[in-house]
Amino acid sequence: MQPDANGRNRVLDMASAWLWLELEHAKYSGSLKADAECDSILKGAFALFGVDKIDEGKTLLGLVVGKTEARPHLRG
Repeated sequence: MQPDANGRNRVLDMASAWLWLELEHAKYSGSLKADAECDSILKGAFALFGVDKIDEGKTLLGLVVGKTEARPHLRG
């Protein structure tokens, strides 16, 4: 995955946009809200997405209280 002439990688840009959409529309209903918990949940969900276990990743995201708690961890 090489960057284009502008230093961007279209595939990675599209994947990043998809992750943002998933975070915005996830069905949050859990009780986890501490930074360390949310960070671990997002890393696990993204790992599941990476191996094509989309539904399992979405279920894991649902353990977080809401997108306000989840969003900062996407930025890393």
